[in-house]
Amino acid sequence: MNFEDCAKKIRKVACQFEVKSCITDIDDQKVLVSGDFNLHKLVKTLKKKTGKKIEIVTKNEKSSEDKVDDTVQNEDSKDEIVPQNADKPETSIMEVEFDIPFLCEKYEKDFGKVISKCTGVETYVVDLENKKVVVIGNFDKDELSRKLNKKMHQKIKKAEKERQEWESEMMLREAEEEKRLADIYEEIDKDRNVSLNPITDYEKEMAKHYYMFSDENPNACSIS
Repeated sequence: MNFEDCAKKIRKVACQFEVKSCITDIDDQKVLVSGDFNLHKLVKTLKKKTGKKIEIVTKNEKSSEDKVDDTVQNEDSKDEIVPQNADKPETSIMEVEFDIPFLCEKYEKDFGKVISKCTGVETYVVDLENKKVVVIGNFDKDELSRKLNKKMHQKIKKAEKERQEWESEMMLREAEEEKRLADIYEEIDKDRNVSLNPITDYEKEMAKHYYMFSDENPNACSIS
């Protein structure tokens, strides 16, 4: 992936499958996809749509043996079946919208990582135009809100630092340019002073040439 457009195209293709989240990392040239989807078909489709070489770096699959059954057999009575989650409160999926004023393409990946790492998040949708993120799942919205605010303030401080560095650099360049012009004007004034008050024979000879092209000479050459 060379540009953000490439990453967007990959995310668009991944969304056609049953993925929970898709995070693109242009710097590391990697894509992190999670969800219940056909990996072979996804890779094949990505190769076809993007024309790029794709390599599976890591893969973490859950087999049917790893999945926990919803019920367990009671040892005291074979006829009695006790739900495993009988003592646990029922979980509900919620949809929460977060406003992130500092959200833009430059920081989309950073905020996406914060959301993906939050426990209970199933998927999320980023709206760059309206600077919003819709998060779906069973998660602690207050905790996620704190983490997003923390990340946003970090980006604000970074942007402020970059702005100050840019202003300092511009001030330094302006100072260097002013000094360069001052040196030029000083050299011109020096030559003018020598031409008006020559001392040595060389200066007197140069003064004659200066006077020929000077504004003080009414017969000086001019271009119309």
